[in-house]
Amino acid sequence: MVELRPLRRSGGTRKHYDRVVATICQECSVGCGLHAYVHDDRIVDVQGDEDHPVSRGRLCAMGTAFVQGIENPDRMVVPAVRKSPRDPFDQVEDWDAALDALADGLRKVRERHGPESLVIGCDTEAGPDFYYGAKRFARLWGTPYVFEPLEEPRASRPSDLNVPNRPCSDWIHSGVLLLVESDPASTHPTAMNWILDARRRGAVIVVADSRFTATMSKADTTLLIRPGSGNRLGMAVMKLLLENDSWQSASIEKGSSEAAAWRESLSELTIETLAEATGLEPSRLVELSRILAARRGVTIITGKRLAYLPHYGVWPTLSSTAGWTGSPGGGWYPFDSGRPEIDVLGDIEEASGKILDWLYGDHHTLATYALEKGLSGELPPLNAVIGSGNCLAGFLAILGKNAPAMELVSYFGSFPNRTCNLSHITFPAVSWAERDTLCFNNDRAVQWAPKIVEPKPGCRSGLEFWIGLAQRFGWEEFFPWTGEDGRADHRAFFNRLLRESPVTSGLTVDVLASPGTPRVHATWPTDGGSPVKAQPPMCPTADGRMVPVEAESPAEAEPEEDERFPLCLEASHVVFRDRDSGSWWPWTKELLNDRLVEINPTTARRLGIENGDEIVVEASEGGMEGTAYLTRMVPERLIGVRQGMGEKRGIVRKKDMPLEEAVQALRESTT
Repeated sequence: MVELRPLRRSGGTRKHYDRVVATICQECSVGCGLHAYVHDDRIVDVQGDEDHPVSRGRLCAMGTAFVQGIENPDRMVVPAVRKSPRDPFDQVEDWDAALDALADGLRKVRERHGPESLVIGCDTEAGPDFYYGAKRFARLWGTPYVFEPLEEPRASRPSDLNVPNRPCSDWIHSGVLLLVESDPASTHPTAMNWILDARRRGAVIVVADSRFTATMSKADTTLLIRPGSGNRLGMAVMKLLLENDSWQSASIEKGSSEAAAWRESLSELTIETLAEATGLEPSRLVELSRILAARRGVTIITGKRLAYLPHYGVWPTLSSTAGWTGSPGGGWYPFDSGRPEIDVLGDIEEASGKILDWLYGDHHTLATYALEKGLSGELPPLNAVIGSGNCLAGFLAILGKNAPAMELVSYFGSFPNRTCNLSHITFPAVSWAERDTLCFNNDRAVQWAPKIVEPKPGCRSGLEFWIGLAQRFGWEEFFPWTGEDGRADHRAFFNRLLRESPVTSGLTVDVLASPGTPRVHATWPTDGGSPVKAQPPMCPTADGRMVPVEAESPAEAEPEEDERFPLCLEASHVVFRDRDSGSWWPWTKELLNDRLVEINPTTARRLGIENGDEIVVEASEGGMEGTAYLTRMVPERLIGVRQGMGEKRGIVRKKDMPLEEAVQALRESTT
């Protein structure tokens, strides 16, 4: 039976620490900056990086809860093997023994069924080094089946697909934000905060989706469309705007290399046909087109799924021909498409002539096709899986249903899950906070994320997994990134990828890791020059100049002001949602602390409050004592308190600070 070593968060307060590590949150693809406070090699506090150009000090629930994942007692810290998924796991001596067992099993599967019987699923939890290492190993092995949810499985794609033309911090200048089959309120909370800031500034939020989402609940206009019809919605909008002369001819000519042919192709479509395809009444399409035409600065935010469907090119075309691309608060922003095409295989002679260009579709469609063709004998049967994270319950769930019949399933991850339960061999993975890595985020930013703490004994990175496995097949020359300490040299590995890929030429880890405030960062594609300094969001003035945006957006409508209680109170369970704590991150339950009071860092600074201070919240009919939790996820004029106070206005102060002094400090800050 696998022995799970108990790992607990270290004791002490959030204010006791030995060092601070500035790094990048990797819980989603937004790429927020954070500061981790470390005491005795344990993370005791996490705060948003105030100077980071993407998040500007904001950090969502996911960006805090990762600490509990590192210290969770259910975390796997030793390799294990078993004969079948019905048997209990047995701990193996070390990684070498586990890799020997995996290599032997792979050889047997290849002898029986050929190299294309192997599928590799790269969950983002395993990191980019696992994915890029998997692509190299797969080429040497001779299988085309490498799946990763943030990169399309097709062999080629238009160069503009993964190029958001404006950062998400620029959304606050938009007049309209149109979100199509995208739910950042659930998946990218920090990005969602920029959307809410835009709304406070007067932007209209329109959400079109086939589901009722958390983002839809914040929209001014909602459109319930048929599943998979998002791209056709874009075609309908484009046709209506063109028919109503809502575009300037100069924008059309500039945004399209073949304007005449483009106009002709749209003339063949009818609004009735497009309305039927989307499930909307023609009047709703007309209403949407009028909203987009009536305001300057339109940002289109699309979900990842749309890029797998035909006609996704409608979005960059719509944005460019309408003149939105490149303007403040305007353009196209494809979520979860912020990864450049990296040359991973340039030094490896192609071992297999097959690549995933034999079908157009998403990972589920491609995996289903390969599975069915294998069962029918038209392709080699799929009989082995190397899966990371929980891929067999996620984007490769179709393979999870057939995994019990496969000869070999291996798991690389941190926690017991469905993929682990289907496996014959398990390998414990480091968390992102325990590895040095390169980050590509949605804004085309290239960032270096240093590790915060040392890996747990027995855990390895994705690159170390592939180095060890490649050595067992005599492929050491293709995985030469082993340092003097025997662990993987991630800097050398990512330097090679940056150097060999045209879109990142001129960048190195040393440059990206240079100290500096604002943080040094770069965007891809590069021109081979030096990276730029991060800049705050900019907005246009009446005379056409670009000036920095204020740190905080105007607050939403507040309850009637009270001189004695100038702050708004809002019941909150410290930014964590029940769905998250119950489904995605079980360890966040430990952070549902009723004593924590959310305070904006600017407000806290005016009151002399530091993170972790004991504070008092007072209102007209009562109050509470608690602990300060500083976060930019709440506005300056609001504090998040536990449920049940029944008040709309109040004030927060340190225990030893007189009430009148706190009121006066806030009054002076607003005059």
